Amino acid sequence: MKKKIFFIVNTSEFSGAESVNFSIIEGLKKKYDFYWVSKSGNINKFLAESNINWIEIKKLSVKEIKRIIKEYKPDILHATDFRASVICSLLNTKIPVIAHLHNNSPWLKKFCINSFSFLYAGIKVNKILTVSSSIEKEFIFSKFIKNKITCIGNPVSRNKILKKVTQNDYNKIYDICCVARLTEQKNPKRFIKIIYELKKKNNDIKVVWVGSGELLNECLELCKKYKLENNIKFVGFQKNPYKYMASSKIFMLTSSWEGYGLVVFEALTFGLPCVVSNVGGIVDIVTNECGKLCISDEEYLNCIENLLMNKMKYEKFSSEAIKRSIVLDNFDEYINYIDKVYEEYI
Repeated sequence: MKKKIFFIVNTSEFSGAESVNFSIIEGLKKKYDFYWVSKSGNINKFLAESNINWIEIKKLSVKEIKRIIKEYKPDILHATDFRASVICSLLNTKIPVIAHLHNNSPWLKKFCINSFSFLYAGIKVNKILTVSSSIEKEFIFSKFIKNKITCIGNPVSRNKILKKVTQNDYNKIYDICCVARLTEQKNPKRFIKIIYELKKKNNDIKVVWVGSGELLNECLELCKKYKLENNIKFVGFQKNPYKYMASSKIFMLTSSWEGYGLVVFEALTFGLPCVVSNVGGIVDIVTNECGKLCISDEEYLNCIENLLMNKMKYEKFSSEAIKRSIVLDNFDEYINYIDKVYEEYI
């Protein structure tokens, strides 16, 4: 009989972290039975399409997870963010818990209830996986649990991504694209202000933002203020964002903080030079040959203007972007490592 792995998930939406979970399931579903434990939301249609077992909870709590354990008897709990990890650490069960962190939130650096809570969780769980070395470096209490922390990045596969587009998608409609949620973390207001400055030299600049979020209305108002309604197109959440990447020249991201930055690898796969924030795991993805790690707005502006105006430079960066994505491709290696972790604790 297959062993049962339960993903304990604190969100009902589909985004980067959920994509990683799906990759793990895809890679190991012949060996293990996977169950997805979460609230109901737009994640459900993705779970149904991938034929993944789903167990509904009303909220992520100790009581709810104990109920699930009693009824379904999992062999491993794979907690996929800080909150899920803390909840699982409070269960007082012999079931192994793997904490999997996809983000390096600002509170990691502070003495606060969140950082103390995760210190406790880190002591109690069996293993802590991170997507970026910056998470361990920035966590104020990491020295007390460093023996449990392993940075494994994200599972990335060029072939898997490229299969989602056709040759007709490479039409370069947009000068710049961003694929991200419209949240404080992604800092879309800064993104819009940079586009406003770029428009001063290129009035017809075309930009697309793929993703939804709570800041949508504020972003639309800001675009109206800067008269960018005809320059920036917000297309909302897209099941297949890769068509927009393939249709763009440059990828730009203004995140205030990041975990791994999976979307940056995806953009590189399509040959998009990546002009991005100098934060989190992104610093290990983007090089000076395939893009730019930016701190100031001026760095964003100078790099993008040069790429759009200098065809030879753009083509060189685009070629290096593809080469960089080939180097970073690690899907099989990643899945094998996760398998070894499961085997160790079952």
